[in-house]
Amino acid sequence: MQIGQQALAEQLLTESGTAPPHRSVRDPWLEQLRSFDASGVVASAQADLQRQQGQLDKAVQTLSTLANRFPERSRPALNRALALRDQGNAAAALAELVELATRFPEDPLILFHLAVTAAQAGQPAQALQTLERCLQLKPDYGLARAVRADLLEAAGQVAAAIQEYRQAVADSPGDPWIRFGLVHLLLRQKQLPEAAETLQPIQSILTSQMQAETAELQRLQNELQQATVTEPLRSNTQTP
Repeated sequence: MQIGQQALAEQLLTESGTAPPHRSVRDPWLEQLRSFDASGVVASAQADLQRQQGQLDKAVQTLSTLANRFPERSRPALNRALALRDQGNAAAALAELVELATRFPEDPLILFHLAVTAAQAGQPAQALQTLERCLQLKPDYGLARAVRADLLEAAGQVAAAIQEYRQAVADSPGDPWIRFGLVHLLLRQKQLPEAAETLQPIQSILTSQMQAETAELQRLQNELQQATVTEPLRSNTQTP
């Protein structure tokens, strides 16, 4: 029976396609489960597939069962909170993430998602405070720094936001979306030379499978080119 369940788990993982953005292909949770509980592997992979396919009600049910079976593990409850958030149930997701952050205070991933959910719920101050805790645990967490940069910009702290985005790019040089975020910010601030410099290395890290990233790169290249043409025209028409 366990052999059959393991085979089903592998099939589910294969069918789930590529990993979501900013998530490692290697899944330590499933690797740990595989060594002692094949049925847990099946349920976890099934829940991941349900989330990716938009079957959020089913995903919440599957993850609730897993969370009850493995209360000492953070991932089932974390993924349940994310499924609740995807459903639009932000209050329930936020409550669950707050409780998880209390139970697993040394887990930067929980703190990251708590911060994102707090920001989406209109609590930017709490989100920034939570990101500070997250980055204390994992200073090279590039995506957390990028989210913090967006919150700083929204709060009017543009210079701090740019600096935070620069550090996020340095921490995660192979993540095109973090670079895109910095480029967007630089374009809004008319800092065109740095925007061009930030955009330049992205082409070399894209693969043929990264269609969304390629489309965004082309869009930003066009926007940068248009801005480069427009800005000199504005400068020439200004009165001395």
